[in-house]
Amino acid sequence: TRVVWSIKSNTLKIKSKKKIFDLFYISTWRDLNSKYKVTKSVSWQKILNAEKKFLYNLKNYVIDNKKHLTIYGIHNSLKEKKYFSEIFQNINWKYLKNNRMKSYSYCDQARLIISNASTLGYEALGRGSKVVFFNYNDFDSSTVSKNFCWPYNLKKQGSFWTNDISFKSCNKIIDFVSRLNQKKWKRIYKKEFGKINFVTYENDNKTLRNLLKLS
Repeated sequence: TRVVWSIKSNTLKIKSKKKIFDLFYISTWRDLNSKYKVTKSVSWQKILNAEKKFLYNLKNYVIDNKKHLTIYGIHNSLKEKKYFSEIFQNINWKYLKNNRMKSYSYCDQARLIISNASTLGYEALGRGSKVVFFNYNDFDSSTVSKNFCWPYNLKKQGSFWTNDISFKSCNKIIDFVSRLNQKKWKRIYKKEFGKINFVTYENDNKTLRNLLKLS
């Protein structure tokens, strides 16, 4: 089986730019009614509560470690900006409006990317960026598709992903990955994903081009 992960990402070269973003959180915010049922057993409010728990732990990490946090918006909505402003007030942070044409470039320039289960987070991982995943949507069997690297049946906690959103867990995984140099990061990435080939980057979509030639 040949896998072509992200055609769009593959068209854009990975630029070795200076890292200008310290902690880069990819928003998955949605303008939904709190009573909206995401699944039969999980409401949007339940997801918001879990996300806020994680975000407040992230806020404390930023304060304790004197970091700068960038929230990368998803909808360029004033409601979205207000949502994060209420959580991250009085800390060193900024809200960066979404720019579809620059998303990959932004990720390439981040020292550490923090994601829930966003497609952009996975794409950044495939492009070689250091990414940590916090699955705060792990509630029951109805949300199994939100598990890290679903449909692959991976363990719920690994070197750079976890479903544990406690402050201790946040500190541990962010600290661990932040301190890895690029060589060690690539080694861990290969160890975890060498067999499943879940996220890959291939400059200029060479595999796809070859497949189209054969068709």
